Amino acid sequence: MNKLDELALKYGTDKSSKWHNYTARYYREFKHLCDKEIRILEIGVYEGASLRTWEEFFPKAKIFAIDSYIACTRYASERSSIFIGDQADPIFLNSVVKQTGGNWDLILDDGGHTMVQQITSFKKLFPHLNSGGIYVIEDLHTSYNATYGGGLRKAGTTMEYLKDLLDEMNVGDKFCGDPNKVFDKEWIDSIHFYLALAFIFKIVK
Repeated sequence: MNKLDELALKYGTDKSSKWHNYTARYYREFKHLCDKEIRILEIGVYEGASLRTWEEFFPKAKIFAIDSYIACTRYASERSSIFIGDQADPIFLNSVVKQTGGNWDLILDDGGHTMVQQITSFKKLFPHLNSGGIYVIEDLHTSYNATYGGGLRKAGTTMEYLKDLLDEMNVGDKFCGDPNKVFDKEWIDSIHFYLALAFIFKIVK
Protein backbone atom coordinates (compact mmCIF):
# COMPACT_ATOMS: atom_id res chain seq x y z
CA MET A 1 0.00 0.00 0.00
CA ASN A 2 1.18 3.53 -0.76
CA LYS A 3 -0.09 7.03 0.03
CA LEU A 4 -2.22 7.19 -3.11
CA ASP A 5 -3.78 3.80 -2.42
CA GLU A 6 -4.59 4.87 1.14
CA LEU A 7 -6.50 7.85 -0.26
CA ALA A 8 -8.23 5.71 -2.88
CA LEU A 9 -9.41 3.32 -0.17
CA LYS A 10 -10.46 6.25 2.00
CA TYR A 11 -12.69 7.73 -0.72
CA GLY A 12 -13.85 4.42 -2.20
CA THR A 13 -12.64 4.67 -5.80
CA ASP A 14 -12.27 1.40 -7.70
CA LYS A 15 -8.73 2.46 -8.63
CA SER A 16 -7.64 1.16 -5.21
CA SER A 17 -5.98 -2.13 -4.30
CA LYS A 18 -9.41 -3.41 -3.23
CA TRP A 19 -10.51 -3.44 -6.88
CA HIS A 20 -8.35 -2.74 -9.96
CA ASN A 21 -5.17 -1.77 -8.10
CA TYR A 22 -4.42 1.01 -10.57
CA THR A 23 -3.03 3.05 -7.69
CA ALA A 24 0.12 0.91 -7.65
CA ARG A 25 0.86 2.01 -11.21
CA TYR A 26 -0.34 5.58 -10.71
CA TYR A 27 1.82 6.08 -7.64
CA ARG A 28 4.90 4.92 -9.53
CA GLU A 29 4.28 7.30 -12.42
CA PHE A 30 2.78 10.29 -10.57
CA LYS A 31 4.55 10.57 -7.21
CA HIS A 32 7.07 13.10 -8.55
CA LEU A 33 4.14 15.43 -9.35
CA CYS A 34 2.27 15.35 -6.04
CA ASP A 35 3.56 18.75 -4.85
CA LYS A 36 3.50 20.46 -8.25
CA GLU A 37 1.01 23.03 -9.54
CA ILE A 38 -0.31 20.84 -12.31
CA ARG A 39 -3.48 20.71 -14.39
CA ILE A 40 -5.45 17.46 -14.58
CA LEU A 41 -8.33 16.36 -16.78
CA GLU A 42 -10.24 13.24 -15.78
CA ILE A 43 -12.91 11.69 -17.99
CA GLY A 44 -15.52 9.95 -15.84
CA VAL A 45 -16.77 11.30 -12.51
CA TYR A 46 -19.35 8.73 -11.34
CA GLU A 47 -19.73 9.43 -7.58
CA GLY A 48 -16.73 11.74 -7.25
CA ALA A 49 -14.44 9.32 -5.40
CA SER A 50 -11.47 9.68 -7.72
CA LEU A 51 -11.85 13.49 -7.79
CA ARG A 52 -11.53 13.61 -4.01
CA THR A 53 -8.55 11.23 -4.22
CA TRP A 54 -6.73 13.41 -6.75
CA GLU A 55 -7.53 16.60 -4.83
CA GLU A 56 -5.82 15.25 -1.73
CA PHE A 57 -2.91 13.55 -3.51
CA PHE A 58 -2.25 16.64 -5.66
CA PRO A 59 -2.95 19.49 -3.18
CA LYS A 60 -1.73 22.19 -5.61
CA ALA A 61 -3.45 20.85 -8.73
CA LYS A 62 -6.30 22.37 -10.69
CA ILE A 63 -8.64 19.58 -11.73
CA PHE A 64 -11.13 19.41 -14.58
CA ALA A 65 -13.50 16.53 -15.25
CA ILE A 66 -15.93 15.31 -17.90
CA ASP A 67 -19.02 13.17 -17.48
CA SER A 68 -22.20 12.54 -19.45
CA TYR A 69 -24.54 12.72 -16.43
CA ILE A 70 -25.58 16.15 -15.22
CA ALA A 71 -26.01 14.83 -11.67
CA CYS A 72 -22.22 14.58 -11.47
CA THR A 73 -21.96 18.36 -11.22
CA ARG A 74 -22.71 17.96 -7.50
CA TYR A 75 -19.12 16.70 -7.10
CA ALA A 76 -17.54 19.92 -8.33
CA SER A 77 -15.54 21.84 -5.76
CA GLU A 78 -13.36 24.90 -5.39
CA ARG A 79 -10.56 23.03 -7.15
CA SER A 80 -12.53 20.73 -9.45
CA SER A 81 -14.65 21.86 -12.41
CA ILE A 82 -17.00 19.44 -14.16
CA PHE A 83 -18.20 19.61 -17.77
CA ILE A 84 -21.20 17.62 -18.94
CA GLY A 85 -21.14 16.03 -22.38
CA ASP A 86 -20.25 13.03 -24.51
CA GLN A 87 -16.56 12.18 -24.66
CA ALA A 88 -17.15 10.71 -28.14
CA ASP A 89 -18.36 14.09 -29.41
CA PRO A 90 -15.45 16.06 -30.93
CA ILE A 91 -17.43 19.31 -30.77
CA PHE A 92 -17.98 18.90 -27.03
CA LEU A 93 -14.32 18.04 -26.46
CA ASN A 94 -13.25 21.10 -28.44
CA SER A 95 -15.53 23.24 -26.27
CA VAL A 96 -13.89 21.87 -23.10
CA VAL A 97 -10.46 22.72 -24.48
CA LYS A 98 -11.65 26.22 -25.38
CA GLN A 99 -13.25 26.87 -21.98
CA THR A 100 -10.34 25.53 -19.93
CA GLY A 101 -7.41 26.47 -22.12
CA GLY A 102 -6.20 22.87 -22.27
CA ASN A 103 -2.54 22.66 -21.28
CA TRP A 104 -3.01 19.62 -19.07
CA ASP A 105 -0.18 17.73 -17.41
CA LEU A 106 -2.27 14.60 -16.83
CA ILE A 107 -5.28 13.30 -18.73
CA LEU A 108 -7.03 10.22 -17.33
CA ASP A 109 -9.70 8.40 -19.32
CA ASP A 110 -11.98 6.48 -16.97
CA GLY A 111 -15.11 7.26 -18.98
CA GLY A 112 -17.51 5.05 -20.89
CA HIS A 113 -14.81 2.58 -22.03
CA THR A 114 -16.21 2.06 -25.54
CA MET A 115 -13.78 2.05 -28.44
CA VAL A 116 -15.16 5.20 -30.06
CA GLN A 117 -15.10 7.05 -26.74
CA GLN A 118 -11.52 6.13 -25.89
CA ILE A 119 -10.10 6.71 -29.36
CA THR A 120 -11.97 9.95 -30.07
CA SER A 121 -10.98 11.41 -26.70
CA PHE A 122 -7.34 10.50 -27.22
CA LYS A 123 -7.19 11.97 -30.71
CA LYS A 124 -8.82 15.22 -29.63
CA LEU A 125 -7.17 15.71 -26.25
CA PHE A 126 -3.63 14.37 -26.55
CA PRO A 127 -2.54 17.40 -28.63
CA HIS A 128 -3.53 19.59 -25.66
CA LEU A 129 -1.31 17.71 -23.22
CA ASN A 130 1.72 19.69 -22.07
CA SER A 131 5.26 18.74 -23.01
CA GLY A 132 6.25 15.82 -20.80
CA GLY A 133 2.62 15.14 -19.89
CA ILE A 134 0.97 11.76 -19.41
CA TYR A 135 -2.23 10.45 -20.96
CA VAL A 136 -3.76 7.35 -19.34
CA ILE A 137 -6.46 5.07 -20.70
CA GLU A 138 -8.04 2.82 -18.07
CA ASP A 139 -9.97 -0.44 -18.36
CA LEU A 140 -8.42 -1.59 -21.62
CA HIS A 141 -9.90 -5.04 -21.05
CA THR A 142 -12.99 -3.61 -22.79
CA SER A 143 -11.01 -3.83 -26.04
CA TYR A 144 -11.72 -7.56 -25.85
CA ASN A 145 -15.37 -7.24 -24.84
CA ALA A 146 -18.03 -7.17 -27.58
CA THR A 147 -20.35 -5.13 -25.36
CA TYR A 148 -17.97 -2.18 -25.73
CA GLY A 149 -17.19 -2.80 -29.40
CA GLY A 150 -14.16 -4.92 -28.65
CA GLY A 151 -12.82 -8.32 -29.63
CA LEU A 152 -9.47 -10.10 -29.68
CA ARG A 153 -7.34 -8.50 -32.41
CA LYS A 154 -10.47 -6.87 -33.80
CA ALA A 155 -9.79 -3.90 -36.06
CA GLY A 156 -10.84 -0.58 -34.59
CA THR A 157 -10.37 -1.39 -30.90
CA THR A 158 -8.39 0.88 -28.61
CA MET A 159 -5.71 -1.77 -28.15
CA GLU A 160 -5.28 -2.16 -31.90
CA TYR A 161 -5.13 1.63 -32.23
CA LEU A 162 -2.37 1.79 -29.62
CA LYS A 163 -0.48 -1.01 -31.37
CA ASP A 164 -0.65 1.06 -34.55
CA LEU A 165 0.85 3.99 -32.64
CA LEU A 166 3.78 1.77 -31.69
CA ASP A 167 4.28 1.00 -35.38
CA GLU A 168 4.16 4.70 -36.24
CA MET A 169 6.75 5.47 -33.58
CA ASN A 170 9.19 2.90 -34.96
CA VAL A 171 8.59 2.51 -38.69
CA GLY A 172 10.35 5.67 -39.81
CA ASP A 173 8.86 7.84 -42.53
CA LYS A 174 6.17 5.44 -43.75
CA PHE A 175 3.34 7.48 -42.25
CA CYS A 176 4.61 10.92 -43.27
CA GLY A 177 1.97 12.76 -45.25
CA ASP A 178 -0.80 10.37 -44.21
CA PRO A 179 -4.02 12.47 -44.41
CA ASN A 180 -5.55 10.37 -41.62
CA LYS A 181 -2.73 11.14 -39.19
CA VAL A 182 -4.14 13.24 -36.34
CA PHE A 183 -0.90 14.39 -34.75
CA ASP A 184 2.83 14.07 -35.18
CA LYS A 185 4.07 10.66 -34.05
CA GLU A 186 7.16 12.43 -32.73
CA TRP A 187 4.96 13.85 -29.96
CA ILE A 188 5.00 10.44 -28.26
CA ASP A 189 8.01 9.62 -26.13
CA SER A 190 6.87 6.19 -24.94
CA ILE A 191 3.87 4.01 -24.21
CA HIS A 192 3.77 1.87 -21.06
CA PHE A 193 1.30 -0.99 -20.79
CA TYR A 194 0.10 -2.55 -17.55
CA LEU A 195 -2.86 -4.82 -16.90
CA ALA A 196 -5.85 -2.93 -18.39
CA LEU A 197 -3.87 0.36 -18.44
CA ALA A 198 -1.88 2.31 -20.99
CA PHE A 199 0.29 5.34 -20.16
CA ILE A 200 1.17 7.46 -23.20
CA PHE A 201 4.02 9.89 -22.43
CA LYS A 202 4.36 13.07 -24.47
CA ILE A 203 7.89 13.93 -25.42
CA VAL A 204 9.62 16.79 -23.63
CA LYS A 205 10.31 19.64 -26.03
